[in-house]
Amino acid sequence: MSETKTYLVPRAVRARFEFAPGFGLPELGGVTAGGLTGFGLQALWALLPLHGGADFGGRVFLFTLPVASSLLLTRQDPSGGSLLGQVRAARDFRQRPPRYLYRYRGWAR
Repeated sequence: MSETKTYLVPRAVRARFEFAPGFGLPELGGVTAGGLTGFGLQALWALLPLHGGADFGGRVFLFTLPVASSLLLTRQDPSGGSLLGQVRAARDFRQRPPRYLYRYRGWAR
């Protein structure tokens, strides 16, 4: 006698492909864009005759700064959002009209 079991399946199931925990395709795209930006800044730095003796340090800094900032903007934190998502949520919260709570019969303390 086989018994059929029914299970409740959530409606909003979302699968997210990740290379490592918290690092998926959007983060890879952001880091790639930051790397390309850093490579362009590094190439521009090499073409300009304005740099002094610290050529290697300046070029490394110009390459790693866009990569690190794009990773920080797009990386998902454990609470479920990226830094960019938190900035958007804060902006949306500030644009909502304020809600005032009133107490019936009496002063709010």
